[in-house]
Amino acid sequence: MKMPKNRKPTHPSVFLRAYLEELELSQRKFAEYVNWPLPRVNQLCQGKRSFTPETALVLADVFNTTPDFWLNAQKKVNLWEAQQSHKKIHPLRQAS
Repeated sequence: MKMPKNRKPTHPSVFLRAYLEELELSQRKFAEYVNWPLPRVNQLCQGKRSFTPETALVLADVFNTTPDFWLNAQKKVNLWEAQQSHKKIHPLRQAS
């Protein structure tokens, strides 16, 4: 699968903020609900912290999504960022 090079994929933080906004839930109230420190929630919402499998499991439970939803979004961002500085290496040739 080729990733578009002209735009960064949507960070999972955008989805998290949208869910919180839809539920009219502050970061503080959400942090209390899931028993996370407020700075963790804020870092996730700001895109300054990666969404881990553990984070994805909690968010999937709370928002009735799947962990894959959150992890796939994070993976796409990670891959896009890596591609920005990657220097392509030519494939090895098979011996005939």
